[in-house]
Amino acid sequence: MAGMRTPRSDLSAKGAFLGLKISTRKIDMFRSILEGCSYGLKYNLEFILDKGLELKKAIASGGASKNKFWMQMISDVLGIAIKKSYYDSGASIGSAMLAGIGSGVFNSFRHAADIVCRHDFDFMPARKRTGIYDKYYMQYKKFMNDLVLQLDKLERI
Repeated sequence: MAGMRTPRSDLSAKGAFLGLKISTRKIDMFRSILEGCSYGLKYNLEFILDKGLELKKAIASGGASKNKFWMQMISDVLGIAIKKSYYDSGASIGSAMLAGIGSGVFNSFRHAADIVCRHDFDFMPARKRTGIYDKYYMQYKKFMNDLVLQLDKLERI
């Protein structure tokens, strides 16, 4: 665990499993990890939206994007379309696009994206699941804020 970086930097932040019971299975804990990471993305998205920016879709690349179950979950949690990049390394593609713009190969970001960007899959949010995740997300935010304070106190003992 490496703490929290955005939108609030706290390198001493810790994780926790809440609501464990004797019937909790390994797969339940694994799903909880995916949900927690997805809620963390939503927390960041809210920060962006609060600044007046708009986001209708996102592009995913890299290792996690290969997990179709998780990509669908993220789409459901965020309530937006997720496009899986054809390329494994989105950062490299972005760098190549910027180099192309800087060298005059492309005349704009849109021009570069139209030529370079390709997608394998589209994940569309399932509104019913989005509504359910919204309820859990509200609890996530409350618990997260409380846990940050309580775990910080525990650290100082």
